[in-house]
Formats: sequence, structure tokens, C-alpha cells
Amino acid sequence: YEISVPLIGLEYSPPKISWRGNGQQFAINFYENGQRFVKVFDDQLRPLNVSSEYPNLMAPIAFMVTGQCIACTAIDDGNTIVVFEKNCKVKNTFAVPENKLLCVVVDVMMHVMLVDLENFTSLAIVENPNTENCLSFHGIDWSQGETIQINLEGLDSEILKIQKCNDLTLQLNTIKIDTTTSDADSETNGTVLIYAVKKLVSVGDSEIELNFSLDCNRELNLNGQGICNDVTSFITFQNYLLVTTLGCKLYCIRILEDGLACNELDLEKVYSREIEQGARIVTVSESNPPQIIMVLPRGNLETIRCRLLTIDIIEKLLSEKSWKTALSIMRLERINWNLLVDLNPQRFFCQVQDFVEAAEFCANLSTIVNDFTDKRLFYQKYLPRIPKKYIDKKEIVRRIVQYLTSVNLVGNLSSIVLIQEKHFSLKSALDYIKIAFELNSPSNDKVCKRAVELLVNKRHYKDVLEAAYALYSLDFLTFLYRNSSEDPRIYEQEIAAYRTLTPAELRFKMSLKANNPKSAVKYLVRCDNYDDGFVETFIVKHQLEDVAYKCLPDFSKRFDLVSLLYAKRLSLKGKRSEAAFVLRRANLVSQALEEYIEALDWREVLNILESQKFNVNQYKKVLYDLSYKLSGAHRVDEAVLLLDKYCKDYKEAVRVLVEAKAFKKAICLAKEHNATDVLEDLVMPALKLHMLDLRDKIDEFGKVFDKYFSRLQQLREEKRMRLTNPTYEPSADDLYYEMSSLVSFASSRATSRTRSSQLSSKNRRKEARKKLDLREGGYYEDIALIRALHILYGNVFSLGRDVREVCLIFDHRDLQLAKSLHVNLSRLQNKMKSSISLIWPDEFINVPQVVDDALLSIIGNRADLDPEYCVPPKDTLFERWELDIFL
Repeated sequence: YEISVPLIGLEYSPPKISWRGNGQQFAINFYENGQRFVKVFDDQLRPLNVSSEYPNLMAPIAFMVTGQCIACTAIDDGNTIVVFEKNCKVKNTFAVPENKLLCVVVDVMMHVMLVDLENFTSLAIVENPNTENCLSFHGIDWSQGETIQINLEGLDSEILKIQKCNDLTLQLNTIKIDTTTSDADSETNGTVLIYAVKKLVSVGDSEIELNFSLDCNRELNLNGQGICNDVTSFITFQNYLLVTTLGCKLYCIRILEDGLACNELDLEKVYSREIEQGARIVTVSESNPPQIIMVLPRGNLETIRCRLLTIDIIEKLLSEKSWKTALSIMRLERINWNLLVDLNPQRFFCQVQDFVEAAEFCANLSTIVNDFTDKRLFYQKYLPRIPKKYIDKKEIVRRIVQYLTSVNLVGNLSSIVLIQEKHFSLKSALDYIKIAFELNSPSNDKVCKRAVELLVNKRHYKDVLEAAYALYSLDFLTFLYRNSSEDPRIYEQEIAAYRTLTPAELRFKMSLKANNPKSAVKYLVRCDNYDDGFVETFIVKHQLEDVAYKCLPDFSKRFDLVSLLYAKRLSLKGKRSEAAFVLRRANLVSQALEEYIEALDWREVLNILESQKFNVNQYKKVLYDLSYKLSGAHRVDEAVLLLDKYCKDYKEAVRVLVEAKAFKKAICLAKEHNATDVLEDLVMPALKLHMLDLRDKIDEFGKVFDKYFSRLQQLREEKRMRLTNPTYEPSADDLYYEMSSLVSFASSRATSRTRSSQLSSKNRRKEARKKLDLREGGYYEDIALIRALHILYGNVFSLGRDVREVCLIFDHRDLQLAKSLHVNLSRLQNKMKSSISLIWPDEFINVPQVVDDALLSIIGNRADLDPEYCVPPKDTLFERWELDIFL
């Protein structure tokens, strides 16, 4: 083990001895030839191991109580603790921070090695024979006082009091604490403190004092109030509080920003990381970034990093424009490069030049930028001050590329190409190589060749060549081929053939080679060397009608062809009005008229008919066809308008109204034209027939309701009797009893769901049909009846508006029939309203947690019923329609 430090001459001093806790071994720190060495013996004084020469090793030594390590001190660049294993090999070294006195180890003889950094030569072994328990690795901060108190493990009422008497003297006292008395130095509310620290923090223009203490119940207190339980160790470092817990967690808390200073700490929202079970904090180094030194249960020391501390240091460096240092730390700590942007996107956007200069100095620029992702990777636990304005990372990358291009395109070509390939496209990367290639500088060929090699390492060469065709540069394409393994006899003939083509045809051919039919069709429609059949086949095959239409001006000779193809595509998508617009713009009037008719746009149809001056027969034929289509689409009023006003055929208009059951409008139209014959022969017979149909429908609905309602009540009553009366004997024809089982509601629901989840798709469809089966004796008959009744309510209450309309027609001949319709429907609806609470009782709508046998008979298979049928029909269905004159 070698270390390059200047040697200092050490004067002779007697050997120092420290015993291992079990008494089977001891270590000696002895002087020889101006240096000190460590030697280990067993309990029979047999030498076991001896250390190699370690520069400037000092006299203090301590053998760990239960571990395998031996601690000594040394002077390197600063003050250092050297930890040897029992084989005398150096295990670890760490620097002792300034203003810290480190209690390294205490053995069974209470040998305590203390390090006073104000005068490093005063290192000594302090003996305290009054204590039998051991103390392990504590960081002691003298900056807030002259006395430190540490609880001795295993004792309920003893603490070790370390007092700094003067610059060179330390005094250790073991004192007894009476928990019933008040001692400001050692007790808080009757609880013995293990460790206490004062911390001054600046809040605005003032400073506040925070008193942290850890009691013997492992509760961390702030100003006398508990903030965290199960704490094993803690330390304050700068404006942070570091805490380890029994849950194998290390918490790093920002004292000012995490609400700690305001007693609003929420550990769920602060940064934490996993640590080894039983690990405790020794100290925190002042390095950049800081290192947390921890002692593990085995006795060995380990150094860990805290990501939150590192990120805050990086934020501070970036705010000071120290980009080189920040990037070096990120590279050392392997922190995701997205942090540079996520911390402050606006700052990064404005300081791209500083970033590029630092990145080229610290690491490969393209490597950093290519790690940028669209998502934000650092959230509230790392970044409590998330900036409101967030810039898209693609915009930032584009800004970096622009800066690199403006500074030195050729010199930065490799970085530009890799960034473009990662964040944008292979074509854009090749475009920059093409720009550098066209500068016609002899030195550029090597740079361009190197950039192409970088792309080939990322993509297959065939992909690179395919993207190069989309740049439409034969010279650059030749350059790429010459740097490939392709046979010159093949590509030279191909490129020579390309040079004979017209510009439009050349771009069409090269777009096809680039596998980009969208670009190819833009040039194909302008080529005169291909007939319309080839153009139409190409467009339809690749479904590029919209691209071809949008790229052509209306004066192009192929505009009509492309418009017709585009209109067909729109028509297939159901966009008839848009298709008609495209055709009309191309002056394809007859095709546009057909599309308007299919779109039921009768106003545009009338405009075309009037502008093109169709003859009367053609005019009426188009309008008749359109009116029938409107009537079929339930646009009866518009159909009647066309027939009456434009076709002058009021009889056909009345017939359309009668077919739509709009009798009042039909009567008004007939009277408007004084068509008594139409009224008597067409409207009134149809009206009476409609009223008879309504009466039959109401009677049928009433019978169906009585059947379903009585059957549902019978099912529930029979099930209730079976569940509540053990002596109940069902009738011989009780099929429902044979098909069902007496299981609880919970088990029935679980069994049903489990069975449904295990069925195949065919059997699941079969199971779904069973839930709709109304045959008596079915397993799901109860919920099938409830579903059918729910639908029946909607059908019955939707008849009110029709009955009201026919009853208010003054011209009908049978007033008694109208009154019977009104009375029958009103009576049926009132009966159904009164039955709602029996079909959907409260226990069925809101199932209680505890279900007895009586409720189980009502609930039945509710779990398998659709949610919309588990509640009664909505109140909006029960609108008032009755007429007072018929009540």
C-alpha cells in the first residue's frame, strides 16, 4: 500500500497496546527507524501479523470490541483515521473534518481514542475505568458548546459526558441521571438524551436556533417536539439533517425547504435511500460532493453518497455558471444527464454556449445530449422548486445544434450527426453531412467520411443509403456509395441513368428508392412521362389521395383526376359533404350532385339543380328520391317541405306525414290545400288504426307487467320460505327449487364471478344468454325478470306523448276510443309506479354489510345484474302527460 506524502520525523515513544473485546488478541503500535508499525499477538503472546510501513502513522491505537478492525491515526495531507484489518492490511482511510472531534472506538477497558483537530498532536487514549460498556463511532461537533453527552448502550440511567476543559485536555465522566428530576444538560421531559446538537439557520433576514436531540427511546426531537421515531443516528451538515432509522433508511432533509424549521416535516415527501441494517452515521466529509461515512454492525467503515446532496451542489454550481465542475461531478457520480435540463430548463436554454464548452472539455458532447429524454426524470423529492415554465427538450437540442453549426459546422459535424440521428431522424443527420460535403473543401472529405462511419455504427448501411436518396443529391449519393462495400459497376450505372431524367421524374424515382411514397406522389402527378392509369393505380395502391390533392393547384391538368380519387376516398369514409365540395371545386357537377344527395344536403342539391337548369322531370325525380331518403333518416319535416313546396305534390307530402305518425301535421296540410278526400280516405283511417294499435299495445304491456311482477314476487317469497322455515316443502312443479342452492349471498357472488372468469369465450356467451332467459326455473330467472321489467318501464312511459297527441286531435270521429286510450295508459302507469318499491326495495339498491336470510331472498343474483338495472328507472322518465279533460 503506497501513498505519496512527505514524511515527518517521529520521535521515539513507548508502544501503545489495545486488546480485542474477547481478550484473545491484542494489537501493539510500536516505534522503529522513525516510523510506527502495528503488530497483532494472540493471548499466548505469539506474533500473528505485522503491518507494512505506513507514512506518518501516529501512536494512538484501538482494537474494536466485537469487530476485526484496528484504528490508528496518521498525518497525510490532513488528519486521517487509518483502519487496519487484524491481518494488518489497510482496510480504509478517511479524513477527519475540521472542527470535529471523532470518538473512534471504545474497548472493554474503556480505552477511548479521541482526536482533537485544533492540535492534532494531542491525540491520546483516555481511560475511564468506571464504565464497562462500549461506545461505537460518534461524530462530535464542538462548534455549539463545550460539553457533549452520549448515552451508554445497555444502561438506562447512565450517560458518558465528554467535556472540553482546555485546548489540549479532554475529560470523560460517567454520571448518574435521575429521570424524576430536571437537569437541563441531560434530561428533557424525564427522558435521557443520547445526543444533542444546536443548529443556527438563516430564515430571511433573521437566524433561528434549532435544538436537535435523540433520546433513549430512539425519538428524534426538534425544540422538544418529536419529529421522527426509530432513529438510530443523526447528524447536521450545512443546511441538511441526515437521519438513519431502524427501517434501514437514510433520510436527507433540507432544513429550510422540507418544512423542518416550521415543524411541518413529512418523511413521505423527503429524499430517502436504503442502507444496510444497523448502519449508523459517523460523520460527513467536506469533499465535493460530500461523502457520508457510516459504521456497519460488523465494525467496518463504509462511505456512501447522498443523491440529494449531490444534486443540490450541482444546482449551486450551475447557478454560478461552473458548468465544467458540475459536469465532472455528474460524470463521476453517474447522474442522469437530464438533470441539467430538469433543474432549470430556461437557464439551460440561455446558457447553451457554456454547456457546450464544458461538455467538450469534460466528456463527449453527443453522449450527454443523446441521453436527454422527453420525460422529466427528477420530481419533487429531488426538485422541490419545479419551474413553472418548461421548455420542450427537443427545442433545447435544436438550440444546441444551431449553436454548433454557427460556431464550426465541419469541426462539430460528428457531434451534430449523432445528436440529429438520436433526437430527430437519420435523414436530418445526413442532411448536415451533405451540407459539409458541398462546401467542396479537400479536408471535408475525411470529416464527412468519419461522420458517415458514426452513422453506420448506429444504423445499417442500407438504411443510410435509403435515407440518402431522400436528399435528391446525386453527387452526395455517389460519395456514400464510394465509401460503402457496394459494387461500382452497379451503382455507377444507376446514378448515370438518374442523370438523364427530368427533375420531377428524378425526384419521383429517388423518393421510391427512399421508400417514401408520400414524397413520390407529389412529383408523380407533375410527371408527363406517365399516363393517368399509372398515376391512378399508384395513388389508390398507397392510399395517397389526400396528399396528391393538397399538393396540386387547381389549374394542373391532373387536378380533375386527383379530385375524383380524393372524393371517392372521402365518400368511403362517410364524408359525403366534403367529397361533394371537392368534386364541385373540380367542376364535376354530376358527381357532386350524387354526393350531396347521399349527404342529404337538400339546399346544395337545389342550388345545383337551379344552376344547371335541369328539365322538370329530372328536377322532380331528384327531389322525390331525396325526400324519401330524408324521411327514412327521420327528417320528415324537410321531406314534406321538398314535396309540398318544390314538387307541388301535397298528397305525397301528407302520405309521408301519415307514415311518420305525424297525424296533426298531416291534417293541417290537407286542410291547407282543402283536400277533404285526402283527409277522409287517407288520414282519418290511418289515425283510427294507429289508436287501435296503441290500445292493443297498452293492454299487452299490462299483461306482461302483471306476469313478470307476480313471478318475481313468487320467486322471492318461495326463497324466503325455504331459508327461514326448515319444514317448508315446495310444490312438485317448483323448478326453481331444483335449480338453485341455499348458499349465502357472499359465497354465491364469489362462486358466480369465479365461474365466469374460468369459462371459455363460447361458454361465457352461453352464460350471458342464461342471464337473459325468462323461462321458469332458470338459475338467473330473478335478475332476468328485473331486467325485463326495467325495459318494460321505459316502453310503457314512452307512450304518454303519443297518446296525448292523438287525444288532442279535434277531428277524429271516435272520442270514446281516445278516452279509453288515455284512461288505460294512465291506470297502467300508476300501477307500475306503485310497484317500484317492491321490485327495487332499498335493501336491493344498497346492499347492507350483514345480510340475513330474508334479505338474501330479495337480493338473489344481484351481483350478476348490470348496474343500470340494479336501480329503478330515472325520474325523468315519469314526465306528466295526462289531460285534465279525460281524467
